[in-house]
Amino acid sequence: MRRQPVGGGETWHEIVTSVPPVPGPVRPVLDDRLSQEASAVVWSYVTGGEPLYAPRNIEASQPSATRQAWRQRRANTWFHLSRPDALNHYAALRELFLQHGDALIEKIESGTSMSIC
Repeated sequence: MRRQPVGGGETWHEIVTSVPPVPGPVRPVLDDRLSQEASAVVWSYVTGGEPLYAPRNIEASQPSATRQAWRQRRANTWFHLSRPDALNHYAALRELFLQHGDALIEKIESGTSMSIC
């Protein structure tokens, strides 16, 4: 069963449609797993917390085998998102995640609501 990303599908759709196209035949997979990691990136950025402790609502709704597969890929995804010489699409995604985090911080500080991802 497909779940909406944390905060609703509109935010995730807005983020992934803002990623510049990747040259060549290989396309990044912008699926529920990456949406879950995006949520963790934004959560850790906004809270200053460890990404390991971020809520993982999308992952929690997956079958056991899927949760295990996602956990096994988590470190690789975080490596690509955080490395200084990240591939273009990971660098673009990271920048969009952090921009969303900045907007969320502003909303929190002003007392208005906004979804995480």
